[in-house]
Amino acid sequence: MSRRPEQLALAFLGEFLLPRSERIPAGMFLATLSGFGVPELTTRSVLNRMKERGLLDDERRGRTLLFGLTAQARQIVGDADRRVRAEFPFAPSGDGWTLVSFTIPESRRELRHRIRTALTWAGFASLRDGVWIAPGDIDVRNVIGTTVAGVSEAGITVFRGVSLDDLTDRRAVSDAWDLEGIRVAHDGFQQRWTAPTGSESAVQEIVALLADWLALLRSDPRLPNNQLPENWPADASSRAFAQAYAVLHPLAQAEFDARLV
Repeated sequence: MSRRPEQLALAFLGEFLLPRSERIPAGMFLATLSGFGVPELTTRSVLNRMKERGLLDDERRGRTLLFGLTAQARQIVGDADRRVRAEFPFAPSGDGWTLVSFTIPESRRELRHRIRTALTWAGFASLRDGVWIAPGDIDVRNVIGTTVAGVSEAGITVFRGVSLDDLTDRRAVSDAWDLEGIRVAHDGFQQRWTAPTGSESAVQEIVALLADWLALLRSDPRLPNNQLPENWPADASSRAFAQAYAVLHPLAQAEFDARLV
């Protein structure tokens, strides 16, 4: 399963930095991501980008460089962590639908990318050009405002509404989301994590588990049950994650603490 360095870094931050107030050596990042074949130069680039975005701060003690989460990062990573550990992570947040429209000039491609990334994490998909839709009552101000600088330039319009079941829902769902692809993602997650081997470093294995879980949460928009095919696999994925995490978490924390000594 392919995992991007940014996914691995976010998983690492949520599991090992969020619960701690102290900074940790950069070497801990480098060693963990190297276990996934990520070159040291790439990991340092990821750390630097996070620092530039105000997510990490650093401190040098002698020859050791240490990183910690900023207040902004604690809010962002904390929001993701609550979704990761939610009892029903694939349930919609309320009834109806939320629609968002925004316009961003070609010169602000980075801003467009960040808004789309934030919306995707919140369960949105592109319904039509310039129109994004998500199930439930989504606080778009919080979703975008806490993660994207320059959002005032985006010309965002937000609507809340209900659909006419015989005309809209099924077509909107099939247009916006690839349900078969989402099912395949759930099946792949379950095949990998229903019985974790424990053969790797526990730190590395729990980072892989969390990176895969974050990717699955991002791909599944939390659609209401009446819009999903029969035998939808989300509940089975939630059980697989909870069981794997319960096994790996104490082992990973003990290994991490031992490395810090």
